Amino acid sequence: MTVNLAFITDLASEFATADSGRVDRLVALTATQFPLAFWGTQPEADLGQGYLICHMLKVDKLRGAGPLTSEAVGNVSRAFGTSAARAAEADSLDATSYGREYKRLKRQRARGVVVT
Repeated sequence: MTVNLAFITDLASEFATADSGRVDRLVALTATQFPLAFWGTQPEADLGQGYLICHMLKVDKLRGAGPLTSEAVGNVSRAFGTSAARAAEADSLDATSYGREYKRLKRQRARGVVVT
C-alpha cells in the first residue's frame, strides 16, 4: 500500500477534500522517517506515516485565525491574533488525536510490539 490521499481519507474522512498535491508533498517530506528496519513491515510504516500526515493536515487547519483582538465599525475592520499557547500546541504531536496515535504506534514499535 502506498500512502496517498485515498489512504489518508481511509484513516480520517475529514481530509477527503484535502489537496492531493499537498498530501503527495507531505509523503515525500516524511518518507525518510519510516525505515522498515524500525517499523518492521511496509503496512506498519504506511500506517505510521499516514497518522503523521493526518496530524500535519490537522495542524494546518488549526493554524487558522485566532481570537478576535480588535474590531472597528466605520469602514469595517477586524484583527485576529494567535495566542502563544495555541501556537505552541500546534507544534506538538499531542495537539491532535492523529499525532497521539502516531506517537503510540512509534512507542509500540520501539518496544517491539507488532500491530496485526
